[in-house]
Amino acid sequence: TDTALLLNRLIDGGASVRYEEEGTLIVLGPAWTPLPSYGFYNRGLTLKEGDESFAPFVRFKVKSRFLEHTLTRDNVVRDENFDKAMKLGRRLAHDELPDKVLAECRELAAALSKALGSGNAELSRSLAEDWGRRLPYLMSLFGQWRRFFKAWDAEPILPGVGGRAVSVKEAKAGARAAGALWVDALRSPISDSLDAAGQPVLYGLWGNEIARMIGARRCLSASNSFIRPLLIEKPEPALRALLDRANAVDASSAYRYERVAVAEFAYPGSSIAEQLFVIQNEAGALRAADEKPRSSFFWLGRRRRCAVINAAHPFVRQLAALHASRPGLAVFLLLKTLHLHDGEVSSKQRAKFSSLAEQTEKRLLAEALKIDAGRAA
Repeated sequence: TDTALLLNRLIDGGASVRYEEEGTLIVLGPAWTPLPSYGFYNRGLTLKEGDESFAPFVRFKVKSRFLEHTLTRDNVVRDENFDKAMKLGRRLAHDELPDKVLAECRELAAALSKALGSGNAELSRSLAEDWGRRLPYLMSLFGQWRRFFKAWDAEPILPGVGGRAVSVKEAKAGARAAGALWVDALRSPISDSLDAAGQPVLYGLWGNEIARMIGARRCLSASNSFIRPLLIEKPEPALRALLDRANAVDASSAYRYERVAVAEFAYPGSSIAEQLFVIQNEAGALRAADEKPRSSFFWLGRRRRCAVINAAHPFVRQLAALHASRPGLAVFLLLKTLHLHDGEVSSKQRAKFSSLAEQTEKRLLAEALKIDAGRAA
């Protein structure tokens, strides 16, 4: 039918508002370009179609028996019937379409957030396309019509990666506290930690656009901005033996660390998957990725930190295997590597660093030789 054809011409982006009175049918939906599509029809006759902004980011189609072709048959007559239809369309665009689209965004954001939180990539792509088509219109609403801040500020209309949708109010508060809007492509231990701290992580496909919409100064990738190695409390026996010996030797010969721990570095979105180790105040905690720890040789008088090693790193695997036959040597190589590379050393401290490192290395080597000699005996 003519009505079905009219709806199908608009439905590809979501026909959000439909209005009908005797002789006239109007359908409106959100647009994703500043010059949305429009169409005027009289029964089955197309009077005019094109792209023009009759209302900001609103696509619409009007079918009315009161609209007529121009004599040249290339446009619609701009008479009082046309003006009446446009006045009605603009009223619908102002009074009804915004709340309808925002309600659609809320529904889609909830479904998309749930899909992202559960790792359903195929469903996430489909829902993201649907939600993203409404974003330019959403930005137009929050940029121009202040009344929507009051009405919709607390509604969860933004997709989050952690399994739940996020409100504009919540996103703004998190961005103010952090100095940036956190975004990411998928859920991760980092996004879970930030969510728990009141700093929601939004789906990153439209990070810059959402940041502009809520007034955030910038948006940053959460997985590139933070690290959070996942501690392994019960490592495999060979690795457990290496760790126990390393902690014992460090305590007796160097005492640089609170403890040496092991963790999984290749968590979703990880920026440290290839690193050998990281230094943390608390093992397994969230830490800024760009933090530059100071060398443990110049950490005297402060609470000792933790060295967290990558369980999957080839060097760690080799040392775990070596520990079975040469435990002293394996521990010496591990601790020496940690000591030499666990933090920054200024140019003024280079000489002192070399002296301290040499003294510590001698003590470690003596302990390693003692361990291996005892094993040989």
